Amino acid sequence: MEKNEYLNEEQFKKNNKKVKVAGLIVLSIGIIMLIIGLFVIKVPEMGEDGWFELSSKSRKFKMFGIGLTIIGCMIRFVVGNQRSIMAYKVQEGMPIAKEGIEKMSPSMGTAAKEISKGIKEGMSEDNAIYCKYCGAQLDADSSFCKKCGKQL
Repeated sequence: MEKNEYLNEEQFKKNNKKVKVAGLIVLSIGIIMLIIGLFVIKVPEMGEDGWFELSSKSRKFKMFGIGLTIIGCMIRFVVGNQRSIMAYKVQEGMPIAKEGIEKMSPSMGTAAKEISKGIKEGMSEDNAIYCKYCGAQLDADSSFCKKCGKQL
């Protein structure tokens, strides 16, 4: 596959690298928070029903860790690779578009013929009017001849 150079390619590459780094940072923070929530903060608290539960800090770290991990993955792998994903989608969609065009072409050809026929009829000189005195071609809404000046 040939490599295409796009307008502002260097700026795109810089921004794309920044997006991937930002995604990696968010992903890392999320994983660290998840690990802290799972393994480090293990202080049990007495729940309302009398059973011991993990502290609310542990739950918060786990929830934020999971959220940041998901967001980091999306930024890093989806947003950071958007051009590649779109190129793949276009490539996969081309056979479908080609098949649709092939199925539409007979009816489109018929419609094009009808349109061209209407244009030809509208532009033909058969619908034109002529001066009965000098024979000059006139506009359909003319009251006087442009050539001889007589009233029609």
